[in-house]
Amino acid sequence: MSRRKVSIRMQIDMSGHNFIFPPECACCGGAPQARFTVFASRTTGKRVKHTTSQSWDFPYCQRCVEHVRAARGANVTASVIAVFSILATVLAFASDLGTPVPGVVVFLGGMGGTIFTRNKLMNAARRMMMQPCVSLHRAVDYLGWHGTCHKFDVLSQKYALTFMLSNQKKLVNVRQDVWQWLQANGAGGPPTAPQAARKYMT
Repeated sequence: MSRRKVSIRMQIDMSGHNFIFPPECACCGGAPQARFTVFASRTTGKRVKHTTSQSWDFPYCQRCVEHVRAARGANVTASVIAVFSILATVLAFASDLGTPVPGVVVFLGGMGGTIFTRNKLMNAARRMMMQPCVSLHRAVDYLGWHGTCHKFDVLSQKYALTFMLSNQKKLVNVRQDVWQWLQANGAGGPPTAPQAARKYMT
């Protein structure tokens, strides 16, 4: 049976307290040896504010976890270098040398170093990916909740299909073309134990 094509990035709305997360890597589709936790938070109250967070664990293989972390680390490292470069530029311009040349040199050198370092680290992260991987960065996200309705963002069409079919009785706000796609692809894999969100309040 042929598979219908839908948007690669899918927002999935589900209503309930427990959902089934199919046991396959949400990025590459391989066997999971780890998990990738996604969070969402919201703040309530006017005078006394309370921040509530919820998280869900998506199955991930270790290699996909590593390339997501490496890509995140590349951005963090580049941001740190950029901040220090800006500070150094400000100090160079503030120095009493009578010429803006040192400041310009420091700025250009810092920005060049930032771009070079980020590109080098990102290329290293890309080399960790496998052919089926759908994203260098995280392939899933938790967009938040309202009451018992939870919103997820899934990049992998394959995982989105299995995720929805495993929880089809809890799907809400499903477009007609997505329903037709689900019906055309039949039932998903065997279910696993449902998972509930972990809640935190500060």
